[in-house]
Amino acid sequence: MLIFLLPLDALRALGLEPRYVSQFQYDEQLLEKMIRMEGEMDKWEARMNEKLGQITRVQEQINQLTESNTGRHG
Repeated sequence: MLIFLLPLDALRALGLEPRYVSQFQYDEQLLEKMIRMEGEMDKWEARMNEKLGQITRVQEQINQLTESNTGRHG
């Protein structure tokens, strides 16, 4: 995921900045988005750790098979 940060003035000039009634409303929306993003990152991290565990288990099985085959032929 790529995140591009543009100066606030540039966003205003492009008309991309959402209009908010107050700074508080803007800050609230931003904080909510950050909290949602943090939750998504936590899920992503859990999935990656699960996959890493699976890869590690497969690698250990391969090592055991290689060692047992080496012992038979040695």
